[in-house]
Amino acid sequence: MADVLPREKSATAVLKANPEELTKAVARATEVFGDEDAAFRWLGTPVAALDYATPISCLSTHQGARRVNEVLTQIEHGVW
Repeated sequence: MADVLPREKSATAVLKANPEELTKAVARATEVFGDEDAAFRWLGTPVAALDYATPISCLSTHQGARRVNEVLTQIEHGVW
């Protein structure tokens, strides 16, 4: 899968994400970053606190979604 373009990887991650968790993550990221465009950019960007995984790729499991929410809370409080 190394030859897959980043946008294709993001599309694959969206398809694998739990729809409920994706909806919650978009809403929470929008709240933290102030607008939906910034939220979607962040969801598709590798994050050090997630071991350089994209937040959206973590949304296929409850544990991953919880971790994404924890990172958003840390960002909101100035930790990152």
